[in-house]
Amino acid sequence: MLVLFAAACTPGAGPQAAGPSTPVGRAPVGWQVLTKKIPVQIGDVSKSIPTGFLIALPPGWEEVNPARGVQDARNFLPSSSPVVTQTLAPASSDPPLYLIASSSSLSKGQGLSTSVQVSKQHYPGGDLTTDEMTLSMERYRERTLNAYMVLSKHVQLNGLDFAYLEMKHDVQLPGANRETYSSVQYIYVKDREVYIIEFNTLIDRTSELLPLFESIVLTFEII
Repeated sequence: MLVLFAAACTPGAGPQAAGPSTPVGRAPVGWQVLTKKIPVQIGDVSKSIPTGFLIALPPGWEEVNPARGVQDARNFLPSSSPVVTQTLAPASSDPPLYLIASSSSLSKGQGLSTSVQVSKQHYPGGDLTTDEMTLSMERYRERTLNAYMVLSKHVQLNGLDFAYLEMKHDVQLPGANRETYSSVQYIYVKDREVYIIEFNTLIDRTSELLPLFESIVLTFEII
């Protein structure tokens, strides 16, 4: 079974309510808290205080090694954007952080795994807003995956203003099988730091999994 690290999406309404908000930094009983962090580097000096994120996953989700690294955030921006014409800092000064996990129990009967990818990337090319990043991501997926936008809006979760982007695209699997997948992304940008939480699943299962996806996002914390 393959793990999908790109995009997709679902028809219908947006995410459903996931019940009471989970306190930031706390996970429901039995959930695994995963942390990704790296020291902030300024010149030749590394600060002792790390930066990154944490997120909790329910039982049955396991972290996996990605087949390839997370793409640079600059790739999602149109070449004509004034943002990318700015002087770019060396990529090694603030490398991206990412986490990929999948659920085998939620992946039965489908060619690609139900998965989540969480990433943090520094965009050194200039000021960048959440809406700019969301629009650029949408266009990037349209161009590279022939994906279609289903829903785009803002949601407030644990005090953070996320852009919610839902898209769908077809996947050609071995044996001439073709399946349609959903991509549900929560995008947040602050001080040129881009945070993306992306879920991928078979489109027919998206509606029933939206409450679970939101419950996972409610455990997300920037550190």
